[in-house]
Amino acid sequence: PNNLKKELLERFISSKKSLAKEIRKERDMVYRNSSDNAYSLIISILSILHPELSNNELKKCITDGDKDGSIDAVYIPKRKGIIELLEIKNSDSLNYKDIKNFINDLETYIFQEGDIRNLNKFIKRNITKIRKGIYSGKKIQIFICRKGKIKLQENIKKLLDGLKKEYNSIKDFRVIDEEELIKRFIEEDLKKIEYNWKLKIKDNKKLIDKDKGIIKSLTIKVPLHKIVKLMEAYQSKGMNLFEKNVRGFQHSSSLSNSIIRTLNDRPNEFHIFHNGLSFVCDNIEKSSGKIYDIMNPQVINGCQTVITLYNAFKTNITKTNLLKKACV
Repeated sequence: PNNLKKELLERFISSKKSLAKEIRKERDMVYRNSSDNAYSLIISILSILHPELSNNELKKCITDGDKDGSIDAVYIPKRKGIIELLEIKNSDSLNYKDIKNFINDLETYIFQEGDIRNLNKFIKRNITKIRKGIYSGKKIQIFICRKGKIKLQENIKKLLDGLKKEYNSIKDFRVIDEEELIKRFIEEDLKKIEYNWKLKIKDNKKLIDKDKGIIKSLTIKVPLHKIVKLMEAYQSKGMNLFEKNVRGFQHSSSLSNSIIRTLNDRPNEFHIFHNGLSFVCDNIEKSSGKIYDIMNPQVINGCQTVITLYNAFKTNITKTNLLKKACV
C-alpha cells in the first residue's frame, strides 16, 4: 500500500507537467536554477495544500527561478490574516546551507526590507504585497517542502526557532515531506467536517429514494448560487469540499471557459447542458416544509464545475443573478 501511495503521488505530480511547461513558456524565460520538474512539484504542492486554486491563481503564486530570494511560491489568501511562503526542493533531505540561505534571504528581503531590484519580477511583485500585508497585521506562515521523507534536524530546528523568536510577524513554520503530502493527498488528514447544508427545495420534480422511512438519495435541481455559497462556507471553516473526490481539480482551462460561457449565454438552460453534480453525505433529513438537512456533503463528481464557479463569482455571490437563474 505504501508503494502504491507513492506511485499515486508521483502520477499526480507528473500530471502537472503540462501546466508547468505552459507557465514557463508564458514567462518566456529559461531559468538555470529551475526546470519543468521543479515547477510540476511546486504546482502539485500548492494544489494539495489549496485544491481550490485555479490555474491563474497557481501561476501568480509561483516565484521560483533565478534570483527568487529563496522563495519558490507565495500564497496570500484574501480572507485570512496570513501569508504563506514556500521553499520547495525536489530532495529527500534538508540541507543546512539551503535553510540558512533561505533564512538570510527572508531577513534581507522581507523583514529588513533590503533592496529587491535585482530579484526576478515575480518575487518582487509578491514581496511588495508581503510587506504591505505585514504592515496591516498579517502573519507569515512558512512551509519548507521536500519530495522525499525527511527528518527535521536539531540544528535546522534551532535556525527556524530563532527566526520565529526574532520576528513576531512569523506565525509558524511547517516541514512538508513525502509522508505529509501523501497524508493530505490520499489519506486526506484534514479538519473534521461538520456541516449541515440546509436546502430549500422548490422543484416538485424531486426524486427521493427511501428505505424504511430513511432518505437514501435525493435527486434535485439546485441553484448555482447555493453551490458557490456551500464552497464559500467550507473555505471559511478550513474544510475541503472534495475530500472524497478521487480525481480532484483537473485544471482544464477549456472546460472552465466552456462552463462560464454556457452560464453567460444560456443560464436558464445550464442544467440541460451540464451532466450534474454528485454528492455523498452522512445523512439526509427533511426538517420542515421544503427544507432538507444534508449533513457533511462532499462533491465526488463535478469538482471542476464547483471550483470554476467559485473562482469566477466568489467576490460577488449574492449580487449575481446568473447564479440564481441557473441550476444544476
